[in-house]
Amino acid sequence: MSVRAAPPPPAHDLAARGCIVFRHPGYSHTCWDYILSLPRVDTHPSEPNEYGVHHATALLACQIIGNNAFDGYLSTSRENPEKITTPADGVLMEANYFFIVPGNAKYPVVPSFQDWKFPQTEFESLWWPNITTGLLDLVSGCAVTQCAYSLEKAHLVPQTEKVWYRRNSMFTHSCGQLGGIDNNANLLYLRIDTHRSFDNKDWVIVPKPTYSDPEFTYAVHVLDCDKPAAQFYTNWHNCEVLNLQDNSKAYLFARFAWAVIQGVKPFLMAGIPRNIVRVEADKKGTSTWEVKLVSGKELDELYGEGGSEGATPRKNLKRTRSQADSETEWEEEDERSVDGILTHTPFDPVELSIRLEMIKRRKGED
Repeated sequence: MSVRAAPPPPAHDLAARGCIVFRHPGYSHTCWDYILSLPRVDTHPSEPNEYGVHHATALLACQIIGNNAFDGYLSTSRENPEKITTPADGVLMEANYFFIVPGNAKYPVVPSFQDWKFPQTEFESLWWPNITTGLLDLVSGCAVTQCAYSLEKAHLVPQTEKVWYRRNSMFTHSCGQLGGIDNNANLLYLRIDTHRSFDNKDWVIVPKPTYSDPEFTYAVHVLDCDKPAAQFYTNWHNCEVLNLQDNSKAYLFARFAWAVIQGVKPFLMAGIPRNIVRVEADKKGTSTWEVKLVSGKELDELYGEGGSEGATPRKNLKRTRSQADSETEWEEEDERSVDGILTHTPFDPVELSIRLEMIKRRKGED
């Protein structure tokens, strides 16, 4: 019997490739105009030693940050903002791009995931394909590595985002279940280390072209270029993700937004006024999204904390004590149930009626 030599550490040269920067055309370079940067993780189709980033993935990230501006496009010029000719499934290679929103040079940005509104109306018309695995129950195996050991359940919309989940009626995308944040469509199994990397926003799950049938499949896309993410990249970037639930597309889309919105934080912390979108909730939990011009000082007060967690709101300048208490009560009520079904009164009366109907059905089956 002989002992095998330890394998070499995975290569991690992502940082040396540099990043591609996406800029806001409504601000000058001296005012820190970039809203996102992405590492060069995708190989150019005709130049195997040249790297860039998948056009459609990068564009969607900019559109989300630009307040769901799905008519927006990328250009290489601020002054002559012509749409680039790179195909959607092509690879962006330039060092800088401008995200252009027609007719709105100073479009607002979404400063945090909590302030982002899920695009219920536009979502189904976007290019992300439906998932047709036929799966409604979780499959015990890591969706990326296919390992059967050291598994954990991973949430697509994180458990910490329950308020956002309710505010955006995400229960409507569940697999015919009650629709809470723990429904199967919002879950998948990942190996522990892969799960940690997922929650660190090192990678996301996005559609990538297969150049066969089906045209797209959901795959790993790496977002960071630090050493841990770069080592993960070596083994798993563009790897197909398996065991996704039929109704998980909306949750994957929300997870993508949750991960990429952190990239806007340097833009917010530049110390100058920015147009942003803010969500406000009244005492009854009714939410409204408003575009506001916010000073650099206020932006620092609102989003200055969070470190690598991205643009996480520190506080709401107009938030009252009763609003804070109301949100706390909602969180506490999430733990209450009848016959295993949550029965708290959420902000959405439609959700409440669905929950009550599910309780009646459960009692009838018993």
